[in-house]
Amino acid sequence: MSKGKSLSRKHSYWVVENSGVCASLLNHIPNALMICTNDPFTLATLLLIDFLVAEGNILFYVVDFDSEALGMA
Repeated sequence: MSKGKSLSRKHSYWVVENSGVCASLLNHIPNALMICTNDPFTLATLLLIDFLVAEGNILFYVVDFDSEALGMA
């Protein structure tokens, strides 16, 4: 995350479940705020997502198009 940005301010975040996709997105959108989950959500990831949504942030969820990823969505 960029210096000076606060998690509690309203921003748009990309939640990406695949590290390769995350790297590609960062190449195209270098200033994007991203959370890379690397597949099944951990409790820490779920708590972070809950916090960000409760603070009014917008989340974009990027997944592979397979049954496991679609189930997580």
